[in-house]
Amino acid sequence: MPISSNVDDFKSNFSFGVYQSPNRYEIEITPPEGINISASKTSGTITAYPTFITLPTRGFVTQKEFLFGVERELPVGRFYENSIIINFYETEGQPERKLFEEWMDSIIPNSPYINSDYRGDYYKFAYQTSMIIKLLTKSDKEGSRYTLEEIYPSEILPTEYSSSRTNVLSELTIKFNYKSYFIE
Repeated sequence: MPISSNVDDFKSNFSFGVYQSPNRYEIEITPPEGINISASKTSGTITAYPTFITLPTRGFVTQKEFLFGVERELPVGRFYENSIIINFYETEGQPERKLFEEWMDSIIPNSPYINSDYRGDYYKFAYQTSMIIKLLTKSDKEGSRYTLEEIYPSEILPTEYSSSRTNVLSELTIKFNYKSYFIE
């Protein structure tokens, strides 16, 4: 029997439910305890609606097995890409950029005088936090949630400004590193 190329047949035969829209999401991030992020002019959890976000990558660390039969790769551990990229709209005065600049300065200060054991236990407790990425349904309810653990901004990517860009909004792109994630 030939396979149907009708999209409606595909939807009815292979669907687990209503399809997720790739433009319905929000993030929640609580700036880490132990640092003062005065530039953000906020306290507690920040909810944002970025223009672009990459969801985490996951795979396996493998090892070759070839004692008997066909050589193959066997999983021996989890693998995370270790970075996600989020694009935010910037508002006047750039409080978004100031937030991430100050956060990054709290990790490694903008000073030539850094104590040799400056990072120590500070690494895990003072500047890392968790982030929640919520994928929303068409009725704006939470459909699923990714919780990224031990996340921090690792790079502020270049922002383009140009006199020819008159009908666009300025965007800020941040690369985050994290330890692991789980999905609910």
